[in-house]
Amino acid sequence: MDGLAASAGVTSGAFYSNFPNKEAILEAVIDAFVGEPFLSDSDSVTVTEGRSLLQNFVEDYLSIDHSVDPADGCVMPALSADVSRAHPIVQEAYERKISTLAQRIASVLDGDPSDRERRAWSIVALMVGGITISRGMADEGESRTAAIDAACRTAISLIDTDSRQRR
Repeated sequence: MDGLAASAGVTSGAFYSNFPNKEAILEAVIDAFVGEPFLSDSDSVTVTEGRSLLQNFVEDYLSIDHSVDPADGCVMPALSADVSRAHPIVQEAYERKISTLAQRIASVLDGDPSDRERRAWSIVALMVGGITISRGMADEGESRTAAIDAACRTAISLIDTDSRQRR
């Protein structure tokens, strides 16, 4: 939470004083940051535009820069562990937002609805898992890069089914 306060340019005390408890802070963080900027950017776009935004989102997300700079990256990898131990209200807020992300991803994919949903959840899992695993590695070397690159290539292949069918 100290990192969030610093990002907001306030002291930890000033930050905490805006919320009645830790659960309220987690809910606010979930609401503001999970799935962003993709959710905001893809709110009113065509399927083709949304697919392009998704591909860019995945490539930016699954990058060395994101892996080595958790303070400037997405909250999902770190937040997921906290949410698993949090109050059910926080877990419900997380489930709503992450489900919204998966639904939005599915909405820009092609194929039948069940296949789009499966691929959307796989993309989310590859993104969060890829960054989480890469951040756990001791150095920023070849292993970290390999984990991120593999997750990115696989996620992109789930978006671009035309190229999957040609293989």
